[in-house]
Amino acid sequence: MSYSLALQMRNLHDALAANDILDMTVASLECDGWDTHGDQRLAFATLAGMLFGSDGALATLDAVLPASARRNTVFLIG
Repeated sequence: MSYSLALQMRNLHDALAANDILDMTVASLECDGWDTHGDQRLAFATLAGMLFGSDGALATLDAVLPASARRNTVFLIG
């Protein structure tokens, strides 16, 4: 996982875990590198694995968030 994405996911975890204090309603993260114009199959597979793989960013976040945060979180990916 890229350092930038890992840092963003850590910060998102902290904000969601403390949502009773922060009352956060929207968060935005960025994972760049999708528009490669070359060797796109490898780039896409790598980035998709980092985000959606069984040990990727979203699975890891889901595994460590408190149940209350998981119940109240929706991800929109575009």
